[in-house]
Amino acid sequence: MNAPLTEALKPIEQAEAKASSAQRLREIPYNYTSFSDREIVMRLLGERGWSLVERLRSQRKTGRSARMLYEVLGDIWVVERNPYLQDDLIDNPKRQALLIEALHHRLMSAVINTEKLEQIGEVQLVDLPGLANQVAVIETQAGVVTKRVTEAADRAGFVFAVDPTSWEASCIGGNIAMNAGGKKAVLWGTALDNLAWWRMVDPQGNWLEVTRIGHNLGKIHDADVAHFALHWYAPNQLAANGQMQGAAIRSENLSIPGNRFRKLGLGKDVTDKFLSGLPGVQKEGTDGLITSARWVLHRMPSFTRTVCLEFFGQAALAVPSIVEIKAYLDQRPGGALLAGLEHLDERYLRAVGYATKSRRGGLPKMVLIGDIVGDDDSAVARASAEVVRLANLRYCSDRKTYQRIQDQRRRRHTTAHDGSLYRRYRSNQYRAFHRKQARFGHGRTRFSCPRCCEASDCARR
Repeated sequence: MNAPLTEALKPIEQAEAKASSAQRLREIPYNYTSFSDREIVMRLLGERGWSLVERLRSQRKTGRSARMLYEVLGDIWVVERNPYLQDDLIDNPKRQALLIEALHHRLMSAVINTEKLEQIGEVQLVDLPGLANQVAVIETQAGVVTKRVTEAADRAGFVFAVDPTSWEASCIGGNIAMNAGGKKAVLWGTALDNLAWWRMVDPQGNWLEVTRIGHNLGKIHDADVAHFALHWYAPNQLAANGQMQGAAIRSENLSIPGNRFRKLGLGKDVTDKFLSGLPGVQKEGTDGLITSARWVLHRMPSFTRTVCLEFFGQAALAVPSIVEIKAYLDQRPGGALLAGLEHLDERYLRAVGYATKSRRGGLPKMVLIGDIVGDDDSAVARASAEVVRLANLRYCSDRKTYQRIQDQRRRRHTTAHDGSLYRRYRSNQYRAFHRKQARFGHGRTRFSCPRCCEASDCARR
């Protein structure tokens, strides 16, 4: 039996209603005409532009990008539909120039949202250009949160070296644009050191792919020369499978001395935005937009110990400790390595509500967190103990420990061959004693001048 006509027409009516609803959407501001968004976009951008807008509509999350686009289109639509405004602009060149400048500013300030570029691949062993053995890598798009990459590498038994403190909020594209580091930068460097390949869009709208040739799988400044291959492609050469089709429209090779990427005695130089002409990295988005990247992964040694050093009092007392700890672990005692070193200042500790570990209580002026790794557990333990000892020599969280270490120092001084260190120490003590005597007078104190005093300015000698 045939279905009733009204029932058979329902799907058609629903489809037509849905299409009509989409055509009558009115999200473009300043639109006081009877035109729908579809009609305005088709007049300004053409039918292909409207198809692209419709395709992106289903992928909306926050809607920020859509609002920015519609605001720009609304500005253009107001001028195009108002003949009185057009006549006024023609008669007043200065006002016309100001309007054009404002429109340019709006277009330049429109932010492209890369949060939708959130695809992340699996960890793979691949052949990198210029290397004989396969290397573990992971490929990600620019909007992937750093924490996801770290967890994906960890599941495969590898380490993703770029782990800034903001790893739960920062994205891959930003890490490249800022050349971000983290605790593991001590061992494997920053984003630049761990990039095998990245893709970006240049200011001309073309695709640009940068490939590292002969990666040294470590810090880039340890390499004599770092080689990069740059290839530009037209916008329509990117296929649906994510690969470029056809020959590059332009190619270039860069060979940069490794020591040009770091400043001697400083490390990463954040003021060097040019970075020997290498595109994308540390440019903060000024020379294009990062869209995807391929990262080199590492293997962490078998044993890890984390030391937490709390410094009270003046922060100046902690700075020499950092230098001494780094210098000691650079010698790789027993094969132990410094895998990470994180510095937290007082403002950061207060902001995160840090819980003090010391019995002293109160908030430290600075906290230093270090990861010491190695394949020998005993060597890692000895290195960790030595790091704590080096920090205590500079400053201690409680006075008893400080006094004990000072006593050990004095005992070491007395065993010197000629005892000169100990005599110098006692001499300084008695000079302070006599300065106090001179200030208050001998008659006002119950102390007497020691017979072994070596101070040359003693009033009783």
